[in-house]
Amino acid sequence: MKLRERVGLNIRNERNFRGLSQEQLALAADLDRSYISEIELAKFSAGVPPSGGPV
Repeated sequence: MKLRERVGLNIRNERNFRGLSQEQLALAADLDRSYISEIELAKFSAGVPPSGGPV
């Protein structure tokens, strides 16, 4: 399993463990819901710029 897939799976597992929808996580993280979906499906890598905000 590639790192990108592992990160996406970990995010999905943690989100589900906390009982959050993708929409709820996206709102809390100030991200678009589709971006959360694409990270979970390993279509995009999650990244954090030096400022600590979303890419």
